[in-house]
Amino acid sequence: LALTLADMGWKVHLHYRSKATEAEHVMHQINKSGGECELHQADLSDAAAAEDLMRAITYHDGQMALINNASLFELDTAQDVSAAMMSKHMPVNAIAPTVMTKSFAAMIKPLFPATRGAVINITDANLSGLNPDYYSYTLSKIALDGLTTIAAQAYAPYLRVNGIAPG
Repeated sequence: LALTLADMGWKVHLHYRSKATEAEHVMHQINKSGGECELHQADLSDAAAAEDLMRAITYHDGQMALINNASLFELDTAQDVSAAMMSKHMPVNAIAPTVMTKSFAAMIKPLFPATRGAVINITDANLSGLNPDYYSYTLSKIALDGLTTIAAQAYAPYLRVNGIAPG
């Protein structure tokens, strides 16, 4: 997504948690092809870090997009689901996208209509065929799917919110 958007002329702010080498590789690819990319490190299990990340982004006239693609994906089942596993998945998969979308909307709204925003939440195709594997992960993606619907209603018309469910 980052490479394609950069090829289309978008400035890319690329987030990573721990894989700096991989993120730097993507940044170099974008910059080498004439695009613009800035890297931002943050642990999205911390809501304050997610909010700080959104404040670090430069806002401008035109089109801007936030793609919530970070995810935690650890196996648990209905038999071993725990508060600890839920507490690991929800911050990254649902809470960070919520606070980041709110922050993004707050920055876009006063710039509208010169600036229009879009949020794309990466959910999961398994939501259309639920099963009990990856129990905590699935519940957190259900929350992200719900966020997609209510944020689209709450932030219209200055922010479009959509979901993509790969798989």
